[in-house]
Amino acid sequence: QKEVRIAFVPVQVEPFVNVSLEDVQVPPGAILRDEPVRVGVTVRNHAEDVPAECNLLVELAGEPKGEANLRLGAGAQLTQEFTLVATQASEIQGVVRKRIDRLPEDDVRYFVLPVLGQLRVLLITAGGQDAGGSFFVSRALAPSSDGRSPLALSEVESPRFSSRDLDGVQVVVLASDARLGEGQAQILGDFVRDGGGLTLFTGQRAT
Repeated sequence: QKEVRIAFVPVQVEPFVNVSLEDVQVPPGAILRDEPVRVGVTVRNHAEDVPAECNLLVELAGEPKGEANLRLGAGAQLTQEFTLVATQASEIQGVVRKRIDRLPEDDVRYFVLPVLGQLRVLLITAGGQDAGGSFFVSRALAPSSDGRSPLALSEVESPRFSSRDLDGVQVVVLASDARLGEGQAQILGDFVRDGGGLTLFTGQRAT
């Protein structure tokens, strides 16, 4: 009869720790070139009984823009904010990465920042002799003397305003002395519902 040796090896169950990139929050709509913007990154520790550490890296157009080391409690969720500055006027792709763990599918998230060189603004004025208030609004929005304004301003008198004037426009400014018909007001309402910006100046209208 042969000798049989039995060895006992201690076995320990290693806790399953997975930290996932849950979401990346970017501002709604377009942003301006060279203007700081806040991007939020939400991470979650799926382990209910042990804490976890997480290292976040944020890249924009292939360049590193931010890094953070986080410690999450058991089952905790946390949002870390990063301030980014885009230097190109285009749709810029960004990526958030963390150290690869047992579930690599949730360790990378992508996002896009639509970046504008200038904000295209349409000023709707009263026109004619009633355009006193519109004059001052126009001067306030006009490009600076060195020609480096973040705004590209165009103007149209309210009687001539139509949907064609909104092509490529991000924000409409309605001067206090401008008056719109029902159809024109509907055009502006559709513009806002589609994501456009609208600024109204009440002023002192005649009744």
